[in-house]
Amino acid sequence: MSSANRWTQCCVAGARAKLVSVDISRRVIGVAAVLKREDRNPVGVDLNSVLTRLILFEQYILKSLRLQEIPYFVQQLGFDGTMKLLKSSAFRIECECVCVAQIGQTSIIESRAFKGVLPPLSYCLSAIDSGDYEKYIHDNLQVFHKIPNLVHKQVKALKLAVVENLARLPNGFASEVAAAARADVLSKAHLVRTSVELVLKRDLGIELPDLQVAVHAIDEEDIRVDTNLVRPGIDVQIAHKIVERALMGVGSVAHRFAEMKAYSALTGFTGDDLPLVQEHLGFLARTVLPEDKEQQLTRVLQVVGLPDFTSVLANREVNIPKLLELRESQECIEFRHWLSRLNPNSDDEIRERMESLRAKLGNFAQTRQGKLTRFLVTTGIGFIPVVGPLAGTLAGGIDSFLLEKILPKSGPLAFVSKLYGSVFEERK
Repeated sequence: MSSANRWTQCCVAGARAKLVSVDISRRVIGVAAVLKREDRNPVGVDLNSVLTRLILFEQYILKSLRLQEIPYFVQQLGFDGTMKLLKSSAFRIECECVCVAQIGQTSIIESRAFKGVLPPLSYCLSAIDSGDYEKYIHDNLQVFHKIPNLVHKQVKALKLAVVENLARLPNGFASEVAAAARADVLSKAHLVRTSVELVLKRDLGIELPDLQVAVHAIDEEDIRVDTNLVRPGIDVQIAHKIVERALMGVGSVAHRFAEMKAYSALTGFTGDDLPLVQEHLGFLARTVLPEDKEQQLTRVLQVVGLPDFTSVLANREVNIPKLLELRESQECIEFRHWLSRLNPNSDDEIRERMESLRAKLGNFAQTRQGKLTRFLVTTGIGFIPVVGPLAGTLAGGIDSFLLEKILPKSGPLAFVSKLYGSVFEERK
């Protein structure tokens, strides 16, 4: 092992223990990279969203894409501003390589080749990770050497600040996600059907009212899907890919919910993904609530007037120390407390709070109207005792987390933003 790798390993070793537990509505995890449409490689960072999240939440965890956002932070905030941000308890970085994958036809994986590839419409959902996390981080840090105008001492300081800032997923996270994804597709038939319908509409522009989908376990790893999707214009190979994307969508939602549970943090989805997210939550509610007590569990709330830093970013470098000082003001603290218990029906109060926040931020957010942000908000269904036979009907830890921490109270559940990327996108 090289000395550089040993240094990274030593710095990373304690990262898992550093996150302090907070109320889930006080912390948010989300992406900030601006990606090229063709290959989804980063070409910038949405600093406006980063600064907004720092104001709205006690802590923002950047879901990083191989640390490639950091050079753009240095470019827009300067070296000193970036270092101040990295050393603030309000900002953390997740840089993990965990994703849900479908490996049923992947013969290059030794275990799959030994077992045999699966036929069309049969699948194996798995969660994969980097394997060697220290090497993964070490390799990703090398991009810092290409940041213009930084001397070696600054690059080393930047590396150390990033590594010390890392937030880690718990041990066994990939296995938990894989188990949750498999349980969801096997036990939540309506969820799979909704996902297939979304893919059909998005990719082929069609709706099939007579669509039937049923998922069966082949063994402890593999599943088979019975469907009437195959028809004129949709051969078995096209049907296989449609169902595969739908299953990956279900798995990706499970992944994001699992991250929420791991970090006790809100997350984000695109508007196109919301029907799948809401169907998942609706399934849980239908499992635990009598029919006569069902209600609208979530709604998309448009909050107008949040601070917009676009003009400030265009005209000058943001004073990060001053912004971090402002976010600790009484007005900002009270705003975050209010936002964590956001009432979906309080339009007048929302308007009043927005005006108060913009007045406090002053020149940091020079705009008359402020920007519009969409939240997926839970309306609250009260305490749900998840015990006895009921507990056995749920997929496990993630569903229990949603029932215990998310659905009972009103408040924000997720941002609705294109930045997050659709759960149905194919992994590169």
